[in-house]
Amino acid sequence: MERKRYVQVAAVLIAILILGVAFYNYVYVPSLPSQSTKLTLVATVDPKDGFWEYKYANDTGIYEEEGLEVQIILVKTPKEMMQAFLAGDVYVTQSVTEPLGAYLTGAKGIRVVSVMARASFALVVKPEVNSIQEVKSVAIPGRGTAGDLLMREYLVAHGVKPDVDISFQYLAIPTMLPAFLAGQVDAFLGGTSAYPALKAGQGKILFQFAEEFPRYCVSGLTVTEKMIAEKPQVVKAFVKALYRSQVALIQNKEKAIEYAVNVLGLDKDYATFVYEFAFEGKYGAATKMVPDMPLGDLEYTIGMLAKYMDVPAKPIEGVVDTTFMDQVKKELG
Repeated sequence: MERKRYVQVAAVLIAILILGVAFYNYVYVPSLPSQSTKLTLVATVDPKDGFWEYKYANDTGIYEEEGLEVQIILVKTPKEMMQAFLAGDVYVTQSVTEPLGAYLTGAKGIRVVSVMARASFALVVKPEVNSIQEVKSVAIPGRGTAGDLLMREYLVAHGVKPDVDISFQYLAIPTMLPAFLAGQVDAFLGGTSAYPALKAGQGKILFQFAEEFPRYCVSGLTVTEKMIAEKPQVVKAFVKALYRSQVALIQNKEKAIEYAVNVLGLDKDYATFVYEFAFEGKYGAATKMVPDMPLGDLEYTIGMLAKYMDVPAKPIEGVVDTTFMDQVKKELG
C-alpha cells in the first residue's frame, strides 16, 4: 500500500511539473472566436495610453453599430505580437511596421488594410540635453522595431554612429521610463509614457519622430488573408468602425478629453497631454491621421525596412489590400 501511495504522489507531481512548464512557455493570446461578429485584436500598447480609438468605438457603441464585438489582447513586446499573428492565434494587429518586416523576410498571407498613425513616439532626454550629440545611451523597445530603425536613421543623418557613439539598450516598454529616471540610460523612445518624466521636470522631448519621418507608417490594421477570405464583412466592419472612431476623436478635442477622463479614468492633465501629443501635434507633429491607405508612404516604409534589414525590397501589391478602405471612404463620404 505504501509503495502504491508513493507512486500516486509521484505521478501527481510529474503532472503538475508538466503543466507548469507548458504554462510558462505559453504565449498569452487566445484564438479568434468562431462567431463572425467577434474579433480579437493583439496590441502592445494599452488603448488608454494614446490608442483611445480602439476603446472609444466600444464605449460609444460604434462597434455594436457595425455588428462587432471586439476583444483587445495586450502583449509585452512586438515580437510576441507577431508570434501570435503569424501563428494564426489572432487575425488582426494594430501594427503596420512589424507585419511589413515579416513580409520582406518571406512571411505570407499578410495584408495591411488601414493606416492610422505615423511614428507614435519621441526621443525623451534629460532637461539639460540640447542635442543628440550629448546622448550616449538610449533605451529602445526591441531590436528590429520601428523605433530601432528610425533612431538609427536619425543618428546617421546627424553624424552620430549607432552602437559606437551611442549605445542601444533594448528594453520592454514598461521598463524604459524607470531605467531613464534611474539614470541607467540618457534617453528613451517614449510616447505618452514620457508624461511622468515631463511632469516632474526630469525629462523633455528633444524631437518627435513623426516630424522627422512624416511618411513612415507605424500603426493601423493588418489582417491575415485567411480572415479576408473567410470573413470579409468583418474586416470591412472593423476598418469602418475605427475610421469613424478616430475621426470623431480628431474632430472634437473637448469631447475626446472628457471621454478619457470620465470613461477611461485618466487624470485630466494626462488626458490633455495624450491628446495634444498624438492627435494635435503640439510636440512636433500629430501622430494620428484620418485613416487611409497611402500607398506611396507604405512603399517608402517598405523601402526603409528593406534597407535596415539588408534585404531586397518587395512590391507593395503583395502586402496591401485597399478594397476595404475604398469601400469605407465611399460609404462615409
